Amino acid sequence: TDAGAVYLYDTSDGDLWDLDATFTGTTSEANFGLALIAGQDVNTDGIGDVLIGSRLPPDTWQLRIFYGSNGGFSGTLDDTAADATVSGGMTEVDDRLVLSFAPDLNSDGSAELLIGTPDDGVDDTGMAYLIMSRLDWDGLVFGSAEVQFLPYGSPDEHLGLSLGPIGDMVGGASQDFQVSAPGYDGPGTGIGRTYIY
Repeated sequence: TDAGAVYLYDTSDGDLWDLDATFTGTTSEANFGLALIAGQDVNTDGIGDVLIGSRLPPDTWQLRIFYGSNGGFSGTLDDTAADATVSGGMTEVDDRLVLSFAPDLNSDGSAELLIGTPDDGVDDTGMAYLIMSRLDWDGLVFGSAEVQFLPYGSPDEHLGLSLGPIGDMVGGASQDFQVSAPGYDGPGTGIGRTYIY
């Protein structure tokens, strides 16, 4: 139960309900599809990809990446058919996983990936990760040298609840991104804070 599924609809012909492909989870209680982003290229081939998050019981996050192709996706694909798997971190039931693309920071023409786990860490400090686009994503682990860890702050800060690109905020040559911490206390309780990178 609660293995999860994701449905991909093709609206190019004007039919909103044209179901093109179904991605299914194979592990009970994994909630495959609890986080989802698609449409940007992360493996530097110029074609948009599909990234689907799940919870690998009992306590590990898992991200399945399906590389896009000129032919698109069709039929039913289970999570074991993914081209790459990224895993790690610690999770409990009802913990949240947030995915977003980041702007092209390494000038390779592809998007980077932001991952937020706002309920992770001691006392729900939250954690956020940045992974640069690459040809091969398979086997990456949160906390490894390839996965950059964005520092977190105070207890109950829930860093990473919202994250994503925000354009050029400082008048520089590159694009920026933000990571929110809505539980940050600062001079008052729960006033919140956003970090800009």
